[in-house]
Amino acid sequence: GIRGLIVTGVQTCALPIFCIAGNSLFLRNGSCCFRIDTVTGKVQATFDAPKHSDGKPATWGFLACEDGVLFGSMANESHIVRHAYLRADGQMKRQFSESTSLFAFDVETGKLLWKFEATKSIRHNSIAIGAGRVHLIDRSLATDDLLSRAPARRRGQPKTPAVGHPTGELLALDARTGKRVWKSKEDIFGTTLAFSKQYDILLMFYQPTSFRLPSEVGGRIAAHSASEGYRLWEKKVSYRTRPLINE
Repeated sequence: GIRGLIVTGVQTCALPIFCIAGNSLFLRNGSCCFRIDTVTGKVQATFDAPKHSDGKPATWGFLACEDGVLFGSMANESHIVRHAYLRADGQMKRQFSESTSLFAFDVETGKLLWKFEATKSIRHNSIAIGAGRVHLIDRSLATDDLLSRAPARRRGQPKTPAVGHPTGELLALDARTGKRVWKSKEDIFGTTLAFSKQYDILLMFYQPTSFRLPSEVGGRIAAHSASEGYRLWEKKVSYRTRPLINE
């Protein structure tokens, strides 16, 4: 975190998302993203998310900045997922976990570089950026994750069992042009990606934590060549946390 930084002149929404790159802090706020100087707290630039086809403002979802490129997504505001915390209903209505498209801006010029329209949907946890590429999974929405379909549950009752949903496509896009580098349809089961530049590996897995959604089945981890997309290995393994890459 940043100690002693007070952001002024910015009206933030509930649970804002921010990231830091160089001497700038990028703060998502509704349909836009602010670039804020980390020393002065002044807003240096404002980036507006592309609008929907009907002209209405889109809600900015995913947020990241890498090598002078600001990445964002158009959040799917109708896909509201359930939760494990019984008193979280009010907050979940603002927690968007999927997007219909991904886009990129040049940080210095403010120019929209490209926009990628998902065939199905992009889960925010399934985006991993590095080595000049954007890796993502384009996959059907998991309808069993929806808050509207969650059965009433009282404290002490067992959680809803995990269920599967259709597999998707694993893609790599050029970070500056948005052009497809490679695509794989080989049993793309995961809900989360992690990237290792050192080993050129893209790790695909679930997040079967205590707060998992029904789609977070768990029990499998697979690795792909990040530069070429082919499957390197797969393991059946039991885990209850988010795997991470450490050398």
